[in-house]
Amino acid sequence: MWTAQEIKALLEEVERADPDRRVFGSSHHHYRLHAPRPEATVQALERENGIVLPPDYRDFILQIGDGGAGPFYGMDDLTSASRYSDLTQPFPLTESSEVLEDGRLEELIDPNQYPGVPGGLALGHQGCGIYAWLIVNGATYGTVWDGREDFYPTGLSFWQWYEKWLNRLRDRALPTLANERRIVGIKVGMPLAEVTKRFPTQERSRMTGVCRGEAYHVAFIGLATEFAVSKKENIVRIIEHSI
Repeated sequence: MWTAQEIKALLEEVERADPDRRVFGSSHHHYRLHAPRPEATVQALERENGIVLPPDYRDFILQIGDGGAGPFYGMDDLTSASRYSDLTQPFPLTESSEVLEDGRLEELIDPNQYPGVPGGLALGHQGCGIYAWLIVNGATYGTVWDGREDFYPTGLSFWQWYEKWLNRLRDRALPTLANERRIVGIKVGMPLAEVTKRFPTQERSRMTGVCRGEAYHVAFIGLATEFAVSKKENIVRIIEHSI
């Protein structure tokens, strides 16, 4: 279990390591948490809707931050997360909506209220119109769901969902960002051997080139940058992927 101090320390460390915001979504949240939410406003929302927020989420927004840095493009604050949802009504699903008959989902969840859903907080946007919801009313109370046209249970509590992202920052993003620093100065026109020399022990994969003048692409395990290479083994394009 991460403490508030550990979470903030990790976010500060990754922010320093990622000045160009290479980690997916970081250009939106910038690794910054919002200020914690006042207890009185949480209680007011709970009274108004006849609910009690899941304890792990409630503690998070009261003690750590009311939105900000988080999975994908970050977390919305409680006001934004609840804006379009009727929290007085239970979330109507207990399993993936793909099992429903045609037209049934639209009867249960009004698409005109999207991203609002009955009984669910819109935690944050994942891209391409996909959201993550935390269920605060209904049979799947306290769990996170993903979806857009269809809805899918993740099987995760709020804290498990958030901790998964923290672990990914620590175990994948930080090492990858460290590797990325080793390619500073690599430019188009240089021989591939210059890159290989900097990563002599790391596995690499080779893929067919996709553009004119590209013989193939090379990607190194633990590196988010990919290199397009000519027949003469020179770099002709550098492709930076999100981490």
